[in-house]
Amino acid sequence: MNHYMKKISLLIIAVAFATILQAQKQPDAEYQLIRRTYVVNNDGSMDVSYRKELKLLRNRAITAYADKGETFIVYNPEYESLRINESYTLRPDGAKIATPKNAFVEQLTSSCSGCARLAGIREMAIIHTALEYDAVIVLDYTIHKEKGCTLEEALCLSEDCPVQKSEIIVTLPDDMELQIHEKNLPSKSYALNDNNAYHLVVMDIPQNYSEPYLPASDKVYPTIYFTNNINGTVYNTGKEVLKVDATMQRNFETSDDMAKIAKVRDYVVDHIRNNHISMALLNHQPATAQEIFQSGCGNTLEKNIVLAALLRGQGYDAAVEIPYKSLQKQDAYRDEYIQFAQTERAFVRVVVGGIPYRLSATEKQAIQPAGLAKDITDTLKVDRQLKLDEVCKALEGGYLSLTLPNEPGAYRINAASLSSNRQAPMQAKRVREDYHYTILLPEGTQMVGKSIKIKKHCAAGSIEIRIRQKGNQLEVVRKLSIEERIIQHAQYKAFRAMMIDWESYNGVILKK
Repeated sequence: MNHYMKKISLLIIAVAFATILQAQKQPDAEYQLIRRTYVVNNDGSMDVSYRKELKLLRNRAITAYADKGETFIVYNPEYESLRINESYTLRPDGAKIATPKNAFVEQLTSSCSGCARLAGIREMAIIHTALEYDAVIVLDYTIHKEKGCTLEEALCLSEDCPVQKSEIIVTLPDDMELQIHEKNLPSKSYALNDNNAYHLVVMDIPQNYSEPYLPASDKVYPTIYFTNNINGTVYNTGKEVLKVDATMQRNFETSDDMAKIAKVRDYVVDHIRNNHISMALLNHQPATAQEIFQSGCGNTLEKNIVLAALLRGQGYDAAVEIPYKSLQKQDAYRDEYIQFAQTERAFVRVVVGGIPYRLSATEKQAIQPAGLAKDITDTLKVDRQLKLDEVCKALEGGYLSLTLPNEPGAYRINAASLSSNRQAPMQAKRVREDYHYTILLPEGTQMVGKSIKIKKHCAAGSIEIRIRQKGNQLEVVRKLSIEERIIQHAQYKAFRAMMIDWESYNGVILKK
């Protein structure tokens, strides 16, 4: 009897485990349709409509912590108006449950909280009701943009759950021409384009990945770029000069020019909050440096506008620069390219001692000379002696844990985040790093275990690690080389093993 019960128990466990595995493969929900429609009117105004039909498949899509039961629409009433065309839930029995009026809540978006300059931006929160398994949420709305607005879209068609059908419809007046670039479209797609009208249908789009170290979305997922401006949007970044009060000026003061511009940069990084508001929501018109400085917040482009103005106030020649993505026009008979402004990659070029340098208003990176190729391999060479008390932590029993320092500018990757069953490509960085440390040890102190000697090579790069004791001196050699920016699935297993070793062998145990 016990043997029989044991077999039954094992069978139940196996079935339960199989059920869990099957559930993990199933998405929480599925978009039956996502349709985006753009109509540019003859007077230059524009109507942008969005329709989604989302089927709920699992409890995770319905419960309070999930995001499928709510929709948030952000718009700027200064030049946009929102109209809800349809909002209801279609139950499995065919009943249509309209979203009640009290489920529409207009509020200030959290990105603009505490910022008077952007207090007019609104977020419509829609709480969907009558949710259950196999119910379909239907929402259709239109944002009308006043004349003078720019049509410039870069749309990633992948979502956090599968999409059965994604549709894009663009209509322009006869005197306008639509510029299009399609990227990573699957085979199940078709498009019709007659220069001022465009209709794209993409079927069966898999859900996107939720993993760290992902490449930019347009390198992995179906992405569509389109605009009615082949030269790209030109932004007025101004030439303002911002002076600061005496207290702040004292904080900036130093005789070293590079140290001073780093202090100004650090102030902007730390004290001007990045609200991540898109330039499209601001009608592609950044605020002035004074307005951004006083409000204490701005997006990436606006933070750089403030940084350049503050550097001019310190007497430096500084200007904001915006990289442009050059994309070949779809189905062009000759080499024609459209330009897309990448405001999220804006930076400041500042001249010090006749040499232009590039710095970011969002990160405290090492300040590099401007004009270097973006894809250049980052190099780092460190050769120095370390003091034992700077890198050691005392353990019980007379043992010491020695951990090597994280050098500024070093490439870091959290190997614990590298899943063994990762399916997505991985964003890496081309680097060549070379470290040589010597550490003097007190008399009688010994390294625990044998000397460490590791050498690994894979298609994406290589590592070399040597740690040994010679007399009262510990010698450390570490070399890292990564040759690829995108680690493909075929390279990933070996790259992951290499980076786990690189992170793991970053110290030793000593015994007094």
